[in-house]
Amino acid sequence: MQMYRSNPPCTMATLVCECFLMVRFIFLFMFLHVAVAGAAGLIQAAPELPYSCDRVEAGDDPEALLDTCMVALYGFRFLKADSLSLQLLDNHPDNHLSHFARSHYYWWMMISLPPDNEAVAGFNNSIQRARELFDKKIAGEKNPGHSDLFYAISLSAMSARHDLMAGKYLRALNRGRNAYASIKHSLGQEETFDGLYLTSGLYHYMAEAAVSRYPFLRIYQLLFPAGDKKLGLSQLKKAADLDHPVWQTEATYFLMRIFLEMENDPEQALHYAETLTGRFPENLIYQYYQMLALKEAGKEQDALDRRQVFSNAAMMNEGLSDIQRKYFLELADELFHSPQQ
Repeated sequence: MQMYRSNPPCTMATLVCECFLMVRFIFLFMFLHVAVAGAAGLIQAAPELPYSCDRVEAGDDPEALLDTCMVALYGFRFLKADSLSLQLLDNHPDNHLSHFARSHYYWWMMISLPPDNEAVAGFNNSIQRARELFDKKIAGEKNPGHSDLFYAISLSAMSARHDLMAGKYLRALNRGRNAYASIKHSLGQEETFDGLYLTSGLYHYMAEAAVSRYPFLRIYQLLFPAGDKKLGLSQLKKAADLDHPVWQTEATYFLMRIFLEMENDPEQALHYAETLTGRFPENLIYQYYQMLALKEAGKEQDALDRRQVFSNAAMMNEGLSDIQRKYFLELADELFHSPQQ
């Protein structure tokens, strides 16, 4: 399935790993951020999210506003996320996090719509401005803080992921090199900044997994820190248990994709899919992957039951445009190789 058409979405610093080695790091970007739904039955009125995206003060901290915006996106509350990201831009126009938040809003528009030039242009402008402001912030710093390392990785990886999807491989490779410099300094620093469990876990898992799948890449191991799948999974699971809505959600999403597509363990993938849909039942991407995991686990009837939940969620979400609603319903049709009766 191709991005922008039949493959669901992706979000934040989880776009880190495989950008660093050309092919080796291109794997991570294979994991498009999507979602699958939880609980059976009809989805009722919008549930309370783990982080409320309604209680926001105009003068709030930019990082807190970024997290709140991300939770709105995870909850498929796109109108709220649009409002929050614009509020952040208005209040903090010279902060890189403001533009980073806006780039995430455009990203989710890109992955929940057929090709959309306006969303692509908005994403490119926002991520470029975020990068410019971030570079200005850390200019002259010999030893960036752990939070800065995390955002350096996130910004480079998110930019590279889009370049890869657009077929701009040389540009993606350059961005990957930028991210690698930060990854190199961040490995082993996870206990000092929890968010690094996410980026380090992705690096360790994908570095070894890519070499296992493409043995000719072993020569590059001489140039980069060795990967460790077992350590990577352990760090990702630790990130998934963090009391932070973004790192927790991103890690859970990647564990779901890893067990579904790399480890060939649909039951484990289903566990993480159900965790995501339990937290964000309106997220049609998480719902999509729950259906896929059920099918891969041989639970065809359960998958069909989930399809009804998926369709109800798509029809009841007033924040979706008609184009978005049609897009997601067609994704389900393709998954089951037939339109719903």
